[in-house]
Amino acid sequence: TFTYFIKEVPKTLKEVRQEKEKELFKDGKPIPQATNEELREEKNEVNPYLVFTITEMNNNEIRKLTAEAKKGIQRLTWDLRYESLNPLNDKDKFDPKAKPKSSTLVFPGKYKVAISLVTREGEKKLSENVEFNVVPLNNKFATKAEREELIAFQQKANSLTRTISGTENYLKELISKVDKIKQQILITPSATYEFLTDAEQLEKQLDDIYLLFNRESNFPSTEENPPSPMTINERLAVVKYTHYRSTEPVTEKEKVNYEVLVDEFPAVYERIKNMGEYVVKNLETKLEKLGAPVTPGQLPELKLN
Repeated sequence: TFTYFIKEVPKTLKEVRQEKEKELFKDGKPIPQATNEELREEKNEVNPYLVFTITEMNNNEIRKLTAEAKKGIQRLTWDLRYESLNPLNDKDKFDPKAKPKSSTLVFPGKYKVAISLVTREGEKKLSENVEFNVVPLNNKFATKAEREELIAFQQKANSLTRTISGTENYLKELISKVDKIKQQILITPSATYEFLTDAEQLEKQLDDIYLLFNRESNFPSTEENPPSPMTINERLAVVKYTHYRSTEPVTEKEKVNYEVLVDEFPAVYERIKNMGEYVVKNLETKLEKLGAPVTPGQLPELKLN
């Protein structure tokens, strides 16, 4: 837990304006009407917030935490974990007060933390780096070499998780986009039935790829599913979660699943990338030429005549 003291927090544009209006009212003077531009700036201004930058002793930044800037003595707790590399979703938005998401535990040892203040004027450094120790509990039996191997493996696994999870999200967006394209084709008078056939074939290909990530189940319990190869996400779960709350040495099962993913996933990635950048894009281009209704996220061509 970091304990810190903030002497003063800069006022927002709205607070400055309201204080001026209060003084004018007190003196019996006319209060000017704020312009639309001034009100818009007030609305878009982000309240001052703090950034805690945690680094290793070699100055490698490993974590950033944010907190609302409040006057006086305050505390912030770091959970001794690296930043989560899970992809953002549609509900995520810019929010310095949001609860941070974490991944795996950091290696015991010395670290540094520095604090800066972010306002409409920019970022201002409030403190130099302060050293602190992360000490392992005595009931953890992994040796120093085993811990180093574990941290190195987790960093590789986190990077792989970022790529695979992000790719799966991209695939889901493609599936949703193709579904909208089918409706786009259906209501476009000049779009022939062949367009719909192409879209349905594309949808089938994307669904087949999706089943490489997630097991298809028609039963109430996973134990009732017939035997089949492990999915990408099942292997990823072994790599990602086995050591989420453990500091024991890396298991052979984790290593095997990691190597299988590293060996097999690139081909899946290239298929999805080709679908998004060429196949889906080509179908969208053809429909744009027909003047089909615009789908969400699509930028139509500029036609002024």
